[in-house]
Amino acid sequence: MKKHKKNDKVVPLTDSERNKYINEIINLKSKLYNTEMENDIIKKRIALEMKKDIFPKHHK
Repeated sequence: MKKHKKNDKVVPLTDSERNKYINEIINLKSKLYNTEMENDIIKKRIALEMKKDIFPKHHK
């Protein structure tokens, strides 16, 4: 990713460039959300497994 210098001029985006970036942002936000949900599921699974280990069921 290019770092901007203080003397770089800002060039306005064309409509197609703007739409391209908006679509990319939407796509990345969707992927981020899905990844966060997967992580939450994994964390809950780990917590349940740890709870099972700490409190094993007693068999009669």
